[in-house]
Amino acid sequence: MTGLAHANLDKKLMSVTIHGHTRTHTSYLEKLVRDCLDGAAYPQQPGYLDSYLTQCMINTKLFEKIKIDFTNNSIDVEVQERWTLIPIPYLQVNTGNSRQVGLIVLESNFGGEGKILAGGASLSNVGASFFGYYQDPAIYFGNWRGDILADHVNQQLRLYQGRKIVDSFIESTSGVLGGFGYRWSNLVTNAHLGARQRGFVQDSQFTPPTNQTFTYLNALAEYSDKDFHFYGNHGMSLKVNATHQLTRSDGVERAANADYLFSFERIVIKHALQVQVAGGTVVGGAKEDAYRLGGNKGFRGVERYGVWADHYQVVAMDYQVPVESFDDGTVTIGLFNDFGVLHQSGANGYATHFDSFGVATYFYLTAIALPGVGIEFGLNRQFQGPFANLTIGLSI
Repeated sequence: MTGLAHANLDKKLMSVTIHGHTRTHTSYLEKLVRDCLDGAAYPQQPGYLDSYLTQCMINTKLFEKIKIDFTNNSIDVEVQERWTLIPIPYLQVNTGNSRQVGLIVLESNFGGEGKILAGGASLSNVGASFFGYYQDPAIYFGNWRGDILADHVNQQLRLYQGRKIVDSFIESTSGVLGGFGYRWSNLVTNAHLGARQRGFVQDSQFTPPTNQTFTYLNALAEYSDKDFHFYGNHGMSLKVNATHQLTRSDGVERAANADYLFSFERIVIKHALQVQVAGGTVVGGAKEDAYRLGGNKGFRGVERYGVWADHYQVVAMDYQVPVESFDDGTVTIGLFNDFGVLHQSGANGYATHFDSFGVATYFYLTAIALPGVGIEFGLNRQFQGPFANLTIGLSI
Protein backbone atom coordinates (compact mmCIF):
# COMPACT_ATOMS: atom_id res chain seq x y z
CA MET A 1 0.00 0.00 0.00
CA THR A 2 1.27 3.47 -0.81
CA GLY A 3 2.33 6.09 1.69
CA LEU A 4 -0.53 8.35 0.47
CA ALA A 5 -3.03 5.61 1.19
CA HIS A 6 -1.53 5.10 4.64
CA ALA A 7 -1.87 8.82 5.29
CA ASN A 8 -5.61 8.56 4.59
CA LEU A 9 -6.14 5.76 7.10
CA ASP A 10 -8.17 6.61 10.20
CA LYS A 11 -6.87 4.25 12.88
CA LYS A 12 -10.01 4.71 15.00
CA LEU A 13 -12.45 3.89 12.16
CA MET A 14 -10.48 1.09 10.49
CA SER A 15 -12.26 -2.25 10.29
CA VAL A 16 -10.11 -5.24 11.26
CA THR A 17 -10.46 -8.73 9.75
CA ILE A 18 -8.53 -11.67 11.24
CA HIS A 19 -7.67 -14.97 9.53
CA GLY A 20 -5.70 -18.11 10.33
CA HIS A 21 -6.30 -18.33 14.07
CA THR A 22 -7.64 -21.48 15.71
CA ARG A 23 -6.88 -20.98 19.43
CA THR A 24 -6.85 -17.19 19.91
CA HIS A 25 -10.19 -15.38 20.21
CA THR A 26 -10.98 -12.92 17.44
CA SER A 27 -11.93 -10.18 19.91
CA TYR A 28 -8.54 -10.47 21.66
CA LEU A 29 -6.72 -10.38 18.31
CA GLU A 30 -8.63 -7.24 17.35
CA LYS A 31 -7.57 -5.62 20.63
CA LEU A 32 -3.92 -6.48 19.93
CA VAL A 33 -4.13 -5.00 16.43
CA ARG A 34 -5.76 -1.77 17.65
CA ASP A 35 -3.27 -1.42 20.52
CA CYS A 36 -0.46 -1.75 17.99
CA LEU A 37 -2.07 0.83 15.70
CA ASP A 38 -2.38 3.26 18.62
CA GLY A 39 1.35 2.90 19.27
CA ALA A 40 2.41 3.59 15.70
CA ALA A 41 4.64 6.69 15.70
CA TYR A 42 4.98 7.33 11.95
CA PRO A 43 1.85 5.91 10.23
CA GLN A 44 2.30 8.17 7.16
CA GLN A 45 5.80 6.94 6.37
CA PRO A 46 5.73 4.54 3.37
CA GLY A 47 6.07 0.92 4.47
CA TYR A 48 6.31 1.81 8.16
CA LEU A 49 2.85 0.71 9.27
CA ASP A 50 3.16 -2.71 7.64
CA SER A 51 6.49 -3.59 9.27
CA TYR A 52 5.59 -1.95 12.61
CA LEU A 53 2.29 -3.80 12.96
CA THR A 54 3.89 -7.12 12.00
CA GLN A 55 6.67 -6.74 14.57
CA CYS A 56 4.25 -5.48 17.23
CA MET A 57 2.13 -8.63 16.86
CA ILE A 58 5.22 -10.88 16.89
CA ASN A 59 6.26 -9.20 20.17
CA THR A 60 3.29 -10.88 21.93
CA LYS A 61 5.18 -14.20 21.43
CA LEU A 62 1.88 -15.84 20.46
CA PHE A 63 2.49 -15.93 16.71
CA GLU A 64 5.09 -17.43 14.40
CA LYS A 65 4.17 -15.44 11.29
CA ILE A 66 2.02 -12.40 10.49
CA LYS A 67 0.74 -11.15 7.12
CA ILE A 68 -0.77 -7.65 6.84
CA ASP A 69 -2.86 -6.19 4.00
CA PHE A 70 -4.32 -2.67 3.94
CA THR A 71 -7.27 -1.74 1.70
CA ASN A 72 -8.79 1.73 1.91
CA ASN A 73 -9.90 2.07 5.54
CA SER A 74 -9.67 -1.61 6.49
CA ILE A 75 -6.93 -3.97 7.55
CA ASP A 76 -6.66 -7.70 6.93
CA VAL A 77 -4.44 -9.71 9.30
CA GLU A 78 -3.48 -13.34 8.75
CA VAL A 79 -1.72 -15.06 11.68
CA GLN A 80 0.11 -18.33 12.19
CA GLU A 81 -0.03 -19.21 15.88
CA ARG A 82 2.75 -20.70 17.98
CA TRP A 83 2.01 -23.67 20.23
CA THR A 84 1.62 -22.24 23.73
CA LEU A 85 0.56 -25.19 25.95
CA ILE A 86 3.86 -26.71 27.06
CA PRO A 87 4.61 -29.48 29.59
CA ILE A 88 8.19 -29.04 30.84
CA PRO A 89 9.69 -32.03 32.67
CA TYR A 90 12.95 -31.28 34.46
CA LEU A 91 15.68 -32.90 36.52
CA GLN A 92 18.07 -30.89 38.69
CA VAL A 93 21.20 -32.11 40.46
CA ASN A 94 23.73 -29.82 42.14
CA THR A 95 27.00 -30.16 44.02
CA GLY A 96 25.21 -29.65 47.33
CA ASN A 97 23.67 -33.15 46.94
CA SER A 98 20.22 -31.70 46.32
CA ARG A 99 18.23 -33.67 43.75
CA GLN A 100 14.95 -32.55 42.27
CA VAL A 101 12.62 -33.94 39.62
CA GLY A 102 9.36 -32.36 38.53
CA LEU A 103 6.96 -31.15 35.88
CA ILE A 104 5.76 -27.64 34.95
CA VAL A 105 2.75 -27.11 32.68
CA LEU A 106 2.53 -23.63 31.12
CA GLU A 107 -0.22 -22.16 28.94
CA SER A 108 0.62 -18.64 27.76
CA ASN A 109 -2.58 -18.18 25.72
CA PHE A 110 -5.12 -19.53 28.19
CA GLY A 111 -8.70 -19.16 26.99
CA GLY A 112 -7.41 -17.76 23.70
CA GLU A 113 -7.02 -14.33 25.36
CA GLY A 114 -3.28 -14.16 26.12
CA LYS A 115 -3.80 -15.14 29.75
CA ILE A 116 -1.13 -17.18 31.53
CA LEU A 117 -1.98 -20.29 33.53
CA ALA A 118 0.86 -22.31 35.00
CA GLY A 119 1.33 -25.00 37.60
CA GLY A 120 4.03 -27.37 38.65
CA ALA A 121 5.22 -29.82 41.26
CA SER A 122 8.53 -31.37 42.20
CA LEU A 123 10.00 -33.94 44.55
CA SER A 124 13.44 -33.63 46.10
CA ASN A 125 15.55 -35.19 48.83
CA VAL A 126 14.27 -32.54 51.30
CA GLY A 127 10.55 -32.65 50.46
CA ALA A 128 7.93 -31.60 47.92
CA SER A 129 7.33 -28.25 46.24
CA PHE A 130 4.49 -26.96 44.09
CA PHE A 131 3.04 -23.73 42.70
CA GLY A 132 0.11 -22.33 40.75
CA TYR A 133 0.01 -19.04 38.84
CA TYR A 134 -2.63 -17.10 36.88
CA GLN A 135 -2.29 -13.79 35.04
CA ASP A 136 -4.80 -11.79 33.03
CA PRO A 137 -2.82 -9.12 31.11
CA ALA A 138 -5.94 -7.33 29.80
CA ILE A 139 -8.98 -7.58 32.09
CA TYR A 140 -12.12 -7.29 29.94
CA PHE A 141 -9.78 -6.38 27.04
CA GLY A 142 -8.76 -3.17 28.82
CA ASN A 143 -5.50 -1.84 30.23
CA TRP A 144 -6.01 -3.21 33.74
CA ARG A 145 -4.27 -6.49 34.59
CA GLY A 146 -4.20 -8.89 37.52
CA ASP A 147 -2.37 -11.97 38.75
CA ILE A 148 -2.19 -14.39 41.66
CA LEU A 149 0.50 -16.83 42.80
CA ALA A 150 0.36 -19.59 45.43
CA ASP A 151 3.29 -21.84 46.26
CA HIS A 152 4.87 -24.21 48.73
CA VAL A 153 8.64 -24.82 48.69
CA ASN A 154 10.95 -27.14 50.60
CA GLN A 155 14.62 -26.45 49.95
CA GLN A 156 18.09 -26.75 51.39
CA LEU A 157 19.93 -23.42 51.28
CA ARG A 158 23.71 -23.17 51.53
CA LEU A 159 25.85 -20.04 51.71
CA TYR A 160 29.23 -20.38 49.98
CA GLN A 161 32.50 -18.59 50.48
CA GLY A 162 34.34 -19.75 47.41
CA ARG A 163 33.79 -23.53 47.46
CA LYS A 164 33.38 -23.65 51.26
CA ILE A 165 29.94 -23.80 52.94
CA VAL A 166 29.79 -21.19 55.72
CA ASP A 167 26.07 -21.35 56.58
CA SER A 168 23.14 -23.62 55.83
CA PHE A 169 19.53 -24.38 56.78
CA ILE A 170 16.46 -26.18 55.42
CA GLU A 171 13.40 -24.05 54.71
CA SER A 172 9.74 -25.02 54.32
CA THR A 173 7.66 -22.05 53.17
CA SER A 174 4.16 -21.40 51.83
CA GLY A 175 2.65 -18.20 50.53
CA VAL A 176 0.12 -16.40 48.41
CA LEU A 177 0.55 -13.17 46.43
CA GLY A 178 -2.00 -11.28 44.38
CA GLY A 179 -2.63 -7.86 42.93
CA PHE A 180 -3.50 -5.60 40.04
CA GLY A 181 -1.67 -3.42 37.57
CA TYR A 182 -2.14 -1.03 34.68
CA ARG A 183 -0.48 -0.68 31.29
CA TRP A 184 0.42 2.66 29.70
CA SER A 185 1.79 1.72 26.28
CA ASN A 186 5.30 0.36 27.04
CA LEU A 187 5.05 0.98 30.81
CA VAL A 188 3.41 -1.50 33.18
CA THR A 189 2.88 -0.89 36.90
CA ASN A 190 1.74 -3.46 39.48
CA ALA A 191 0.92 -3.52 43.19
CA HIS A 192 0.65 -6.76 45.18
CA LEU A 193 -0.22 -7.87 48.68
CA GLY A 194 1.24 -11.11 49.98
CA ALA A 195 1.47 -13.36 53.02
CA ARG A 196 4.07 -16.04 53.75
CA GLN A 197 4.80 -18.62 56.43
CA ARG A 198 8.35 -19.92 56.87
CA GLY A 199 9.60 -22.83 58.96
CA PHE A 200 13.29 -23.72 59.36
CA VAL A 201 15.22 -26.84 60.31
CA GLN A 202 18.87 -27.01 61.33
CA ASP A 203 21.34 -28.27 58.74
CA SER A 204 24.78 -29.41 59.94
CA GLN A 205 26.14 -27.31 62.83
CA PHE A 206 24.64 -24.00 61.70
CA THR A 207 21.88 -22.21 63.65
CA PRO A 208 18.65 -21.92 61.63
CA PRO A 209 16.43 -18.82 61.57
CA THR A 210 13.31 -18.56 63.77
CA ASN A 211 10.00 -19.78 62.36
CA GLN A 212 7.85 -16.86 61.26
CA THR A 213 4.92 -15.49 59.32
CA PHE A 214 4.76 -12.09 57.64
CA THR A 215 2.69 -9.98 55.28
CA TYR A 216 4.13 -7.62 52.71
CA LEU A 217 3.43 -5.05 50.04
CA ASN A 218 5.15 -5.16 46.65
CA ALA A 219 5.29 -2.49 43.94
CA LEU A 220 6.72 -3.07 40.47
CA ALA A 221 7.19 -0.82 37.43
CA GLU A 222 8.54 -2.09 34.11
CA TYR A 223 9.28 -0.18 30.91
CA SER A 224 10.00 -2.28 27.84
CA ASP A 225 10.70 -1.16 24.29
CA LYS A 226 11.91 -4.39 22.71
CA ASP A 227 11.24 -6.21 19.47
CA PHE A 228 11.13 -9.99 19.75
CA HIS A 229 13.21 -11.94 17.19
CA PHE A 230 12.86 -15.54 18.48
CA TYR A 231 16.59 -15.95 19.27
CA GLY A 232 17.04 -12.47 20.77
CA ASN A 233 15.47 -9.08 21.34
CA HIS A 234 16.22 -5.63 19.94
CA GLY A 235 15.71 -2.71 22.30
CA MET A 236 15.88 -1.88 25.98
CA SER A 237 13.93 -2.43 29.19
CA LEU A 238 14.06 -1.30 32.82
CA LYS A 239 12.37 -3.02 35.77
CA VAL A 240 12.22 -1.45 39.26
CA ASN A 241 10.88 -3.47 42.19
CA ALA A 242 10.30 -2.65 45.88
CA THR A 243 8.96 -4.79 48.74
CA HIS A 244 8.21 -3.89 52.38
CA GLN A 245 7.08 -6.23 55.13
CA LEU A 246 3.94 -4.94 56.84
CA THR A 247 3.81 -7.39 59.77
CA ARG A 248 6.24 -9.98 61.12
CA SER A 249 5.84 -12.55 63.92
CA ASP A 250 9.41 -13.28 65.09
CA GLY A 251 10.23 -9.89 66.61
CA VAL A 252 12.96 -9.13 64.05
CA GLU A 253 13.00 -5.71 62.37
CA ARG A 254 10.74 -5.78 59.32
CA ALA A 255 12.68 -6.10 56.07
CA ALA A 256 12.46 -3.86 53.01
CA ASN A 257 14.23 -4.16 49.70
CA ALA A 258 14.56 -2.35 46.37
CA ASP A 259 16.14 -3.68 43.20
CA TYR A 260 16.38 -2.99 39.48
CA LEU A 261 17.15 -4.77 36.22
CA PHE A 262 18.27 -2.89 33.09
CA SER A 263 18.59 -4.74 29.79
CA PHE A 264 20.02 -3.49 26.51
CA GLU A 265 19.90 -5.76 23.45
CA ARG A 266 20.81 -5.20 19.83
CA ILE A 267 20.64 -7.42 16.76
CA VAL A 268 23.16 -6.26 14.15
CA ILE A 269 23.80 -8.29 10.99
CA LYS A 270 21.83 -11.08 12.72
CA HIS A 271 24.33 -11.11 15.62
CA ALA A 272 22.77 -10.62 19.08
CA LEU A 273 24.48 -8.42 21.67
CA GLN A 274 22.96 -8.54 25.17
CA VAL A 275 23.96 -6.43 28.18
CA GLN A 276 22.20 -6.76 31.52
CA VAL A 277 22.84 -4.63 34.63
CA ALA A 278 21.15 -5.45 37.92
CA GLY A 279 21.40 -4.52 41.59
CA GLY A 280 19.55 -4.53 44.87
CA THR A 281 19.66 -3.60 48.56
CA VAL A 282 17.96 -5.07 51.64
CA VAL A 283 17.55 -3.19 54.93
CA GLY A 284 16.31 -4.73 58.16
CA GLY A 285 15.32 -8.37 58.48
CA ALA A 286 17.76 -11.23 58.98
CA LYS A 287 19.77 -13.66 56.83
CA GLU A 288 16.63 -15.43 55.58
CA ASP A 289 15.46 -12.13 54.02
CA ALA A 290 18.56 -11.65 51.85
CA TYR A 291 18.59 -11.94 48.07
CA ARG A 292 19.24 -15.58 47.20
CA LEU A 293 21.41 -15.48 44.12
CA GLY A 294 23.25 -17.90 41.89
CA GLY A 295 22.78 -20.29 39.01
CA ASN A 296 21.36 -17.84 36.45
CA LYS A 297 22.51 -15.11 34.06
CA GLY A 298 24.77 -12.69 35.90
CA PHE A 299 25.73 -15.39 38.42
CA ARG A 300 26.92 -18.20 36.17
CA GLY A 301 29.41 -20.41 37.98
CA VAL A 302 27.81 -19.65 41.37
CA GLU A 303 25.84 -22.42 43.11
CA ARG A 304 22.06 -22.04 42.79
CA TYR A 305 21.03 -19.73 45.67
CA GLY A 306 24.63 -20.08 46.89
CA VAL A 307 25.04 -16.43 47.87
CA TRP A 308 22.74 -14.52 50.25
CA ALA A 309 23.30 -10.84 49.62
CA ASP A 310 22.02 -7.74 51.38
CA HIS A 311 23.62 -5.67 48.60
CA TYR A 312 24.69 -6.60 45.07
CA GLN A 313 25.56 -5.15 41.66
CA VAL A 314 26.13 -7.35 38.62
CA VAL A 315 26.76 -6.98 34.87
CA ALA A 316 26.13 -9.79 32.38
CA MET A 317 27.23 -9.63 28.74
CA ASP A 318 26.41 -12.11 25.96
CA TYR A 319 27.29 -12.14 22.26
CA GLN A 320 25.48 -14.73 20.13
CA VAL A 321 25.94 -15.63 16.47
CA PRO A 322 23.28 -17.72 14.67
CA VAL A 323 24.98 -20.67 12.97
CA GLU A 324 21.91 -22.55 11.73
CA SER A 325 18.34 -21.46 11.06
CA PHE A 326 15.51 -23.69 9.90
CA ASP A 327 11.72 -23.92 10.18
CA ASP A 328 11.77 -25.24 13.74
CA GLY A 329 14.20 -22.73 15.22
CA THR A 330 17.65 -21.18 15.38
CA VAL A 331 20.94 -22.46 16.83
CA THR A 332 23.41 -19.87 18.14
CA ILE A 333 26.96 -20.01 19.49
CA GLY A 334 28.47 -17.23 21.55
CA LEU A 335 30.53 -15.89 24.42
CA PHE A 336 29.43 -14.67 27.85
CA ASN A 337 30.94 -12.74 30.74
CA ASP A 338 29.49 -11.98 34.20
CA PHE A 339 30.97 -9.64 36.79
CA GLY A 340 29.52 -8.81 40.19
CA VAL A 341 30.20 -7.29 43.60
CA LEU A 342 28.13 -8.19 46.63
CA HIS A 343 27.96 -8.30 50.40
CA GLN A 344 26.81 -11.53 51.97
CA SER A 345 24.30 -11.10 54.80
CA GLY A 346 24.20 -12.54 58.32
CA ALA A 347 26.79 -13.24 61.00
CA ASN A 348 28.81 -15.32 58.55
CA GLY A 349 28.46 -12.75 55.75
CA TYR A 350 31.34 -11.15 53.88
CA ALA A 351 32.05 -8.79 50.99
CA THR A 352 33.34 -10.25 47.74
CA HIS A 353 33.41 -9.94 43.98
CA PHE A 354 33.37 -12.52 41.21
CA ASP A 355 33.71 -12.87 37.46
CA SER A 356 32.85 -15.72 35.12
CA PHE A 357 33.32 -16.19 31.40
CA GLY A 358 32.85 -18.92 28.84
CA VAL A 359 31.21 -20.17 25.67
CA ALA A 360 27.62 -21.29 25.09
CA THR A 361 25.30 -22.70 22.48
CA TYR A 362 21.54 -22.13 22.47
CA PHE A 363 18.60 -23.52 20.53
CA TYR A 364 15.53 -21.30 20.24
CA LEU A 365 12.25 -22.81 19.02
CA THR A 366 10.11 -20.94 16.49
CA ALA A 367 6.71 -22.64 16.47
CA ILE A 368 6.56 -23.35 20.23
CA ALA A 369 6.55 -20.57 22.84
CA LEU A 370 9.52 -22.15 24.66
CA PRO A 371 12.30 -19.67 25.47
CA GLY A 372 15.15 -22.03 24.65
CA VAL A 373 17.60 -24.82 25.36
CA GLY A 374 21.12 -23.83 26.34
CA ILE A 375 24.47 -25.39 27.21
CA GLU A 376 27.14 -23.22 28.86
CA PHE A 377 30.78 -24.00 29.66
CA GLY A 378 32.76 -21.51 31.71
CA LEU A 379 35.11 -20.60 34.53
CA ASN A 380 34.28 -18.78 37.77
CA ARG A 381 37.52 -18.52 39.75
CA GLN A 382 35.90 -17.24 42.95
CA PHE A 383 33.21 -19.93 43.30
CA GLN A 384 32.73 -23.13 41.27
CA GLY A 385 35.88 -22.95 39.17
CA PRO A 386 35.21 -24.76 35.85
CA PHE A 387 31.46 -25.29 35.39
CA ALA A 388 28.83 -26.48 32.93
CA ASN A 389 25.14 -25.52 32.86
CA LEU A 390 22.24 -27.15 31.05
CA THR A 391 19.00 -25.17 30.76
CA ILE A 392 15.85 -26.62 29.18
CA GLY A 393 12.59 -24.74 28.75
CA LEU A 394 13.53 -21.71 30.87
CA SER A 395 14.61 -18.18 30.02
CA ILE A 396 18.15 -17.99 28.68
